This record gives sequence, structure tokens and C-alpha cells, in this order.
Amino acid sequence: MKRKIKVASASPIIKLCNPEYNAELCIEYARAADANGADIIVFPELVLSGATAADLYRQEILTESCEKALAKYARMTAELAIMSFIGIPVCVNGNIYNSVACVSEGRIIGASISGAPSRCFSKAPEKVFFADFCGQKIELGRNLIYTDTETGANIFVKIGEDDAYSADGVNIIVNPIAMTEYVGLAKDRRTYSSEVSAALGLTFVLVGSNYGESGTDGIFAAPMLVCQSGSVIAEAPLFSTDTLYVDVDLKNNGKADPCQIISDDCVLKYPFVPTDAKELSETCDLALELQARSLALRIERAYAKTAVLGVSGGLDSTLAVLVAARAMDILKRSRENVIAITMPCFGTTERTKSNALALAEELGCSVRTIDIKKAVNQHFEDISHDKNNYDVVYENAQARERTQILMDIANAEGGLVIGTGDLSELALGFATYNGDHMSMYCVNGSVPKTLMRAMIRHEAALAETKGQPRLSKVLFDVVNTPISPELLPTEDGENKQHTESIVGPYELHDFFLYYTVKYGYSPKRILELSTSVFDEYGAEEIKGYLDNFVRRFFSQQFKRSCLPDGPRVTEISLSPRGAWQMPSDVSSGLWREELKEM
Repeated sequence: MKRKIKVASASPIIKLCNPEYNAELCIEYARAADANGADIIVFPELVLSGATAADLYRQEILTESCEKALAKYARMTAELAIMSFIGIPVCVNGNIYNSVACVSEGRIIGASISGAPSRCFSKAPEKVFFADFCGQKIELGRNLIYTDTETGANIFVKIGEDDAYSADGVNIIVNPIAMTEYVGLAKDRRTYSSEVSAALGLTFVLVGSNYGESGTDGIFAAPMLVCQSGSVIAEAPLFSTDTLYVDVDLKNNGKADPCQIISDDCVLKYPFVPTDAKELSETCDLALELQARSLALRIERAYAKTAVLGVSGGLDSTLAVLVAARAMDILKRSRENVIAITMPCFGTTERTKSNALALAEELGCSVRTIDIKKAVNQHFEDISHDKNNYDVVYENAQARERTQILMDIANAEGGLVIGTGDLSELALGFATYNGDHMSMYCVNGSVPKTLMRAMIRHEAALAETKGQPRLSKVLFDVVNTPISPELLPTEDGENKQHTESIVGPYELHDFFLYYTVKYGYSPKRILELSTSVFDEYGAEEIKGYLDNFVRRFFSQQFKRSCLPDGPRVTEISLSPRGAWQMPSDVSSGLWREELKEM
């Protein structure tokens, strides 16, 4: 056996459902890798079709095009001294399999099939079988091991999150994946890959999809890393389009002690906000980058000219306009293509209005002011609503008027309406249905209020170091402004409608949300945990806030069932497209009854 083997990992920016184009990209990467002396090259899961085609995998035109694309790849790389692992949907015998084909010297040696259950793909059969594919009779199955004739290395393919892997006689496991990136995932990915390589005493190669995939509910960031015997020996930066080359000395393969997992039942008071300063800075930077790249991708694919959003001087719209400005930078377009609109009405204060205007101006956005009082009063007259009755109609009419204006201006300017609502508000349903709840792409949907404050504070500090004192001052003031929808009339110019006085402190609600969704803890357990870390609140006070959270979390699901598209940025998402699914009409009685009995 050749002692060293050069492994190439590549994550091209594909075009979804364009197999011919994607095959051409992969051929270019393979040729470059061969020229650099690579022995094997690994591409992401379903790279020929894209991993986000969903029900389109059932369209025969797509699977047939993928088969032709793979045949072309094999033909065009036949002269290369390299073994390729390339993700493809394989349709044989009436079944569609999530597969990774192994190609060498113009031949398709076999196709490893994922055993993970999936809505779109058939489960791998228990036994290996043969089928005609690409004009060849190839071997297909879940537990295939390939031997590289040049190096003698034995290679096993693990696809996506399939839990199958083999160690018997295997030197290398390659793991093509397709998973949207979010804050904290990179750390988990390193830990998992290191543990597998340590436990099995081999080399583990992970390659993930790049941001050519759909950005409907998240952004793909091209993770690429190589671990050997418990150590990360190479890792590419996220969003890289460069091939990652690693010289792997197979003599260094050997079992090692797995990473020690420390469990001290530590309860995180602020689970979305790291306490370590360096980690917090990295978290804030990555979160904003994921949001901005997701938005840039959507703008580009929608052929939109502008991004249109309402700015109020509050946390949500402040982060959204920062994201929109960064997205235009990524697209290499002028920030003037961000149309920031302030729409003052009955509850708008001078503080928030001036902050909104100053922020948009400092970022270089196009700024418009549209006073909506006249339009809202006309609407009250049209529907015979007393303008002195400050009920839910009074409040929601303003939110819906603003949304109508944004939608119409977006149509006029060839733009997208950028949603500003955040994860904390979605959990509580604290949004106007078909008002601020609706947009064409919502960038904040998985960012909770506690992290949002930290992100804006981080951007304020960065602005200060970059010599932007006015921008820094505005951002710090936004962070320090009490959270409010500003829908009720002011008193002597002062806002008296404070959100946290209505629904409770967001630091508590974010805590409740995290342990409810991530761990599925019962209200009783969450109450015990929260009282142990939030000593600034009494037990009965926390119990009341938790009951309100549970009540609203259940009753407001109907708003989440029709959420606009938007990226997953943190490990918690309430998107109805796979992240969180529950019926809109289910009762919260079982959960609330437990609290009553305490």
C-alpha cells in the first residue's frame, strides 16, 4: 500500500436542477485535482442535481439528466489518475436512491446508497445488487467498500446523516453531506468527525454543499474538513470554492481516545448568546454573514433589483437593514438599492424615527418617509371603526398598512420586501397576521431577541473601531431603546407601550423556547431550570411568564404555519418546512395543566 494518499475535497457552486452544468463544474475540479497529484476527490451529497430539489427528484427528466451527466463525467475524466466520489440521485428498478457514485478510469465502479429514511428517496435494500446505469452494469448498496488501485486504500462512503459506517479493513471514510449552516454547527461537526475517526482509527473526510443550493430555509456553506485518529488535520473556511488538499499518511491511522464530553448538567441562562468574548464575536459575525448571504442568493435568483424594508428604529428592523446592506456588498451592488422606508403613525416617537433615518443614511441606503396617519384614519372611516377605540383593530390596521406600502413599492421598484420579524416574536405570535408577519423573504426568523441585541451591540463596537461614530452611536441607542411596537398614541411624546411589560421578559422567553424546542422539556422541568438561573425573578413570577409562553406558543402556531422563506441562522428554527411542525389547532391544555398543579 502506498503510505501517503492525497485527498481533494471540492464544493462547487452548482445550479439547482442543472446536471449538465454541474457535471462540467465537477470535471473542471477533477482535472485540477489530478494536476495537483490528488489520488481521490470527494464532492458533496447530490452534487449533480443539487440536494434541495425535493419532489422534483420524482421527475424523470431530472433523474435521466443526472444519469447522462454522470456518464459524461466518467467519459471526460477517463484519462485522469484519480478516483471520484460524486453525489447523484440514481433511479433504477422503479426506485430513486440518494447515492454517491464512485468513478475511476472512465468506469462507474459502484454507487453507495443512503440508508437514512427520506420522503424523497427509497431506502437502501439490505443486500447489494446490480443494475444497468449509465450504460454499465454497476453494483449498488449501502455497505460498499472501494479499493483505490493506485494507493491500495480501502474507502467507505457514508452519505449525509446516515448512521452506517464500516471499519473492517477501511482506511478512509468519505462523508458527502448537504446541511444548512447555523451558528454552533461547525463545532458539533468537528466534534462528531473527530470522534468517529478516533473510535475507528481511520481518516474521516467530510464535504458539504455550497450556497448554490436553495436558500428557502437556510444557506449552505461548503464545510470541508479532514480528521485522522481523533484530530482535525485540515479544514477549509466556510463558503470556500477552493479545493481542500490534504496529504494523508495512512500509517498515522489508529484508534485514539474519543473526545471527552463533559456533562455537568450546566444550564445556560442565555443559551443563544455565548459567554466567552471571542466565541460571541465569532457567533455575531457568522450569524450576520449567514443572513446576508442567504438574502443575496434570494435577490440574485429572484432577479430583484432592490431590497425594500420598513425601518422603525427598533432591534428587528435595525438588524434587517444591516443584513440588507451587507447583502448588496456581497452582490457588488450599490447600497442605494436598499430602500429603507420609515412610516410614522400614532405611536411613533422622535427617538426611534431619528434613529431609523440616521441608520439608513449612515449605511448608504435610499431613504423614504411616508406618514401613514391619513391612510389609517381613512381606513377606520371606511370600516366604521372609532379612531379613539385603541383595540386590536386600531393596532393591526397600522401594521397592515405598512405592509401594503412595502409590497406596492417593492412591485414598483422590482424589489423584494425584506421581513424583519424575529424568532422570539414568532414563538409568541407577537406579530400582526398578514401585517409585519408577512414579507417576501424574512432574514431574522431564527434570530432570537437576546442574540439580536448582542449582534447589534457587536456591530456598534465594530463601527466605532472603523471610525463611524454616528453609526456606532445610533446602534448603541437602538440596543438601549425599550422594545415596543409603537402602535398606541404617545403621551407627551413618550412611548408607554413596552412589549416586555405585555408578554414578559425576552430573556425568559428565549430560555423557555430553547429548552422546549431543542430538548422537549416539560413545563415543570423548564420552571425548575429557570428558577435556578434567574434569581432576579420570583418563582411565581416566572411561572406566570412560562404559562403565557406556553399559551401563546400553541395558540399562535397558525401564524408560523404560513411563514415566508428565510434562513436558519441558529440551531432553533420554527419554519414549518421541516424545522418545526405542529397542528395549528392543538390545545395547550396538557402543558398548562402541569403548571397549574405546581
